[in-house]
Amino acid sequence: MGHRHLGLGHIAAAFLAATLGLAACDRKGGTEAEAPASAAPEPASVASAPEPEAVSDAGGVETGPAGRHALFGDLHVHSAASYDSFLFGNRVTPREAYRFARGEEITLYGGRKERLARPLDFVALTDHAEGFGMVARCTDEASPAYTTPVCEGIRTENRELYTSAAQGYYEMPPTRPDGLCEGPDDCRAMTQVTWREMQALAAEFNDPGTFTSFVAYEYSPRGPERSSLHHNVIFANANVPEIAYSIYEAPIDADLWRLLSETCTGECDVITIPHNMNMSWGHAYALNGRDGTPHTDEDLRRRAKLERLAEVFQIKSNSECSPAASSDEECGFEQGYPLCKEGQISECQMPMSTEREAVARGLALIDERGVDPFKHGFIGSTDTHNGDPGATDEATHAGHVGYLDDTVEKRRLPVLPDKDGPLKRTSGGLAGVWAEANTREAIFAAMKRRETFATSGPRLSIRMFASFAFGDDLPEAADVWTRAYVEGVAMGSDLARGDAGAAPAFLVWAGRDALSAPLYKLQMIKVWNEADGPHEEVYDVACSDGLAVDPVTHRCPDNGAAVDLANCSISADRGAESLIALWRDPAFDADARAAYYARALENPTCRWSTHEAVRDGREPPGKGWLAPTIRERAWSSPIWYSPQG
Repeated sequence: MGHRHLGLGHIAAAFLAATLGLAACDRKGGTEAEAPASAAPEPASVASAPEPEAVSDAGGVETGPAGRHALFGDLHVHSAASYDSFLFGNRVTPREAYRFARGEEITLYGGRKERLARPLDFVALTDHAEGFGMVARCTDEASPAYTTPVCEGIRTENRELYTSAAQGYYEMPPTRPDGLCEGPDDCRAMTQVTWREMQALAAEFNDPGTFTSFVAYEYSPRGPERSSLHHNVIFANANVPEIAYSIYEAPIDADLWRLLSETCTGECDVITIPHNMNMSWGHAYALNGRDGTPHTDEDLRRRAKLERLAEVFQIKSNSECSPAASSDEECGFEQGYPLCKEGQISECQMPMSTEREAVARGLALIDERGVDPFKHGFIGSTDTHNGDPGATDEATHAGHVGYLDDTVEKRRLPVLPDKDGPLKRTSGGLAGVWAEANTREAIFAAMKRRETFATSGPRLSIRMFASFAFGDDLPEAADVWTRAYVEGVAMGSDLARGDAGAAPAFLVWAGRDALSAPLYKLQMIKVWNEADGPHEEVYDVACSDGLAVDPVTHRCPDNGAAVDLANCSISADRGAESLIALWRDPAFDADARAAYYARALENPTCRWSTHEAVRDGREPPGKGWLAPTIRERAWSSPIWYSPQG
């Protein structure tokens, strides 16, 4: 199969609020549910590799790289301290959200009880900085802001009233709602109260060795056509700036990177994480701010330094890749928006709105501008607006946005394939890191070096290494991980040219989530540029059930795994516990920049909408355009090859 042109073209040059306040195993870590009885044993013919050395709950006895193990968390969570979350009826406080992440039960909108089957290892509450202090004033009868239209809209959960009173948010420069605060000093004081409370709560719940909580917030600008240009801001420790910079202090993203660079110094360290690039309508990776101001070389260098990760999966769909710019058959996975019609400029899948396109553009920018501002590791998260981090179980999913999707009837809307809505929303993803210990220091270091991975919800793990020195015996070696770190580079790293232009070897491994489906296959995705623009190629590199990759199509045969849509049971005799491969690019060009990342796919399982239909005795919704089953997956961070030694 020949390689595929991405069809990208060039990048154009051109809610807010604040109030503060272990169960039976499920398949993925959502609400309580029984684990499926059809968990499949690993076929004897499937290659497997040893797990990394265990690390103790007390902080780790292994401190070298080989002792790194997979930890799972959620770096995108909204509590009632976010204006939109409160507006949607959510009353789960930040304190309750932390307790939920650690395994305690909470009550969601409408009275439904929810509890994680497995606590998370780490979490960041990313409430909107633009609304810090807003809910506190809007719910305080003694506040002068209490009777303002924007506060009435928030208290009464009236979206139309709120939106009409908060139009300044969309202007340039943006302005706060009238009457919320009186002048710059009062506005600053209002937001600082919430910011300090959020720092205190993160410190209270941080428990080194057991549970890690990060000081964080979301920076939430809107671009052209009200596109999403949001970033989560995650700090390494308790040393943070006095202000959580919002669009009111930093109207464009270059202002955010500048302010963080100027004020997060010394013991302070920070990363920014873009999300919902799929909702940016092509503006997520533009080389200009939302006001059209071109990014300078210094802006790009700041972005490259701070923007270490990208969120490729969450409740508002897949931002890894899109059928709009790729022929990869897996890019249609959980897409919330239709392909664009002629002349359409928003609410559809547009080029330069996914991470794969950004990876390709970044490779070109190294030569054009001397820096790659899109060198991102990959994570997933939820973006829940219910204050329930990590609730990603398909079998028990019951919405993530308060009263907008709290009932079966609401979740079944829309019934049309070209409309966004609760039915197209996913159950959310998770962030994975390879770290020596469950501590802020170890996890943040993993995020900085981009040794991270994303999942579509289950706790399956994936890792990748590359080297010109790996021997063919490596996958079966007892010390495979020690050798991988010593002889090669881990995902998230750069790989320089080897001797005589030889092709490097990539070691890729994935392990299943015991509470989810077995693994089907491992894939490698290559991205590079040629004279006609960016290109991609997808190679299957390991198949389950003793199957072999077809040398022409580069694909694994179907392994026969099936789902019974009458009860959502899955095949008990198909799939793998783990898969490992040592792969060399058959089309490697030693003189061309390229990036590589891995993807692991599970056997099919019921989508949440099908689980819900089975429980209710209905037909799965969206017949003919919404698949009743999905293949959950994990994505590694890339490794970037450079022809320079």
